Amino acid sequence: VLVSATPGAEMALLCGPSPRVTELVVRPTGIPDPHVAVVDVAPLGGYEDHLLAQIEARVARRERTLVTCITKASAEALSDFLSGHGVSSIALHSGVKPLERLRLLAQLRSGELDVLVGCNLLREGLDLPEVSLVCVLNADKQGLLRSTTSLIQTIGRAARHVNGVALLYSESGRSSEAMEQAIAETNRRRAKQLAHNERNLIVPRAAGTALGADGAAEPRAPDGGGASILEMLARGGGAAGDRGPPGGDLDGEERALYDELRAWRGQVARAGRRRRPFMILTEAVMRGIAVARPSSMDELLDVKGVGPKKAENYGEEILRLVRASEGRQRAWQVNGQSFVFEPAGGG
Repeated sequence: VLVSATPGAEMALLCGPSPRVTELVVRPTGIPDPHVAVVDVAPLGGYEDHLLAQIEARVARRERTLVTCITKASAEALSDFLSGHGVSSIALHSGVKPLERLRLLAQLRSGELDVLVGCNLLREGLDLPEVSLVCVLNADKQGLLRSTTSLIQTIGRAARHVNGVALLYSESGRSSEAMEQAIAETNRRRAKQLAHNERNLIVPRAAGTALGADGAAEPRAPDGGGASILEMLARGGGAAGDRGPPGGDLDGEERALYDELRAWRGQVARAGRRRRPFMILTEAVMRGIAVARPSSMDELLDVKGVGPKKAENYGEEILRLVRASEGRQRAWQVNGQSFVFEPAGGG
């Protein structure tokens, strides 16, 4: 038995000349594949305003959004743009460590994040029932990340929500062959699902619910079967559920600078409108700055996670904190004992 969510010609060959194919298209929840629409970017003068409006509509309904870009740089730039407009967003790509990815996905589900912007990592294997909107930028660009299979997989990330919608943004104003095939396949499945629901009087219900004895939908028990890997890891008390103390194992001058950055970040977040601390600097970025101790804007930009937008908004203040920390007495604790650092020369 060969099982695949997105079978291709290669798999058909493995099954022999006359394979017996059984489709499992309908879902127990009755949720159909998402409605797919193509958005022509040219008349809009760019995708940003249209995308922001779509996301804000979902935020108002407490729904989540996934946006896929072509490159890590474009994902980070778009995340900065959304954050700058009051949307809780973060970029998810191969530069983010696996356990951190799980935490970000959990934050998306819990509502701490409204949007995840990524590349290849958002294609498949994600169980995110809260996501009602998937946006694919540069959908008409031919290549592996915009092939028929990749588009079907990406569109499918919105197939766990009753109001699922996928928007394919086209820079050229035309649909590529891959887009047309992906849309046709999604519409074929959607038509089957809707017909099945109509025949059997099925009303789509939110994923993560089960039918009780009376046929009514009941929420899944938090410790019951079928939990996602995120939930299991979080309950298991392992590395994914144990974030450890802020700053990790930093000590000495590095720890002192990290603590100052963290206190400054909190002040900026409290002063800003709808600003959350991690939208200013993440824990990883603050640790990187504390270790690197950049003395110029170029050195600050070399710190992983500090992009041009963050450098423009906060660079001067960060460098001021770094400079102020030089040569100043610092006190810290190691294994419960207090220590004082005094710069060479007793200054």
